Amino acid sequence: MKILFLIHIFIFINLDFVISDELTFDIKRAMDFLFYQKVSYCPSQSIEQWDCGTICKFHYDMKDVRVLTNSTNAAQGYIGYHNNYIVIAFRGTQLNKNWLNNFDLIKVNYPKCQKCTIHRGFFRTYIDLSDQMFTNLQDMLIKYPNSQIIITGHSLGGAVATIAAVEIQEFLQQQNKNNLIQEFYTFGQPRVGSQEFVDYFNSIFPFALRVVNNKDIVVRLPMRIFGYAHIGTEIWFDQQNNYSICQFLSEDPNCSIKLNTGSTSDHVKYLDNSTSCTEFDMQQNPQCYINGENICPHLSDNQVIEKTFLKQEIPIYDSPQKIQTSIQ
Repeated sequence: MKILFLIHIFIFINLDFVISDELTFDIKRAMDFLFYQKVSYCPSQSIEQWDCGTICKFHYDMKDVRVLTNSTNAAQGYIGYHNNYIVIAFRGTQLNKNWLNNFDLIKVNYPKCQKCTIHRGFFRTYIDLSDQMFTNLQDMLIKYPNSQIIITGHSLGGAVATIAAVEIQEFLQQQNKNNLIQEFYTFGQPRVGSQEFVDYFNSIFPFALRVVNNKDIVVRLPMRIFGYAHIGTEIWFDQQNNYSICQFLSEDPNCSIKLNTGSTSDHVKYLDNSTSCTEFDMQQNPQCYINGENICPHLSDNQVIEKTFLKQEIPIYDSPQKIQTSIQ
């Protein structure tokens, strides 16, 4: 068990189908959200000026962008206004400080719901940005009173987005502003909290979509044996890039959870696109890329993570039954 725990720590470092009467999944809309979150990986000045090459041009008419950043744990995100939506996006793991929070598997009590616990490291990253987020969100709500809110993130950013959504909902209710959060998409996000937290989140956001690419290793972490569960409805893309809308459960046995191995390369590419700011990095630092591969150690990019693991598939032991089988 101790060995499996250490393996877990090491690994973790860093077209419409109707789901319900009101909720649908649309690949084009998912692509919108993918590019919203891709921008969050770019340099803060480029985000603020909305000048990050083809990534920013995907939503060329984004305006009033405010960057959220905190150097304590290298947290970053942004708020912007686009097509009558206040867009809130959070960056995934980028620097060593992020990985330290990812390693922190301890759960803490979450007072918003009874018996709820959440990942302490993810909660710390959220706290790093929360004051800036609420200050800017309040300004945006005053400036754009008829707007709605959409939230997204990839990897660690998806975990932060999950906590932020619950906190924002309470903030809005205190101002008698209900039903402003209209859409929630994450990509390759890890498990965030206990089943009680998941049930609470799902009761507030039954429309939340959690996109998973094939064998993405991060969505299998932290492992269920440590008391973690997944939020939302999983949209699972298999190896042939066909997608399934999974059951509205914490884990659908017919989707990604059925796989016995995890892939780091599946984590850094979604909808046939890099999940980070790679295209802009390549434009700004061409000397650091050979055949599209990042060779500069100072550029802490998802591709560096992929290279570290040599694109190998990693066995996953996330249930008592699998652990017992591995021991035998």
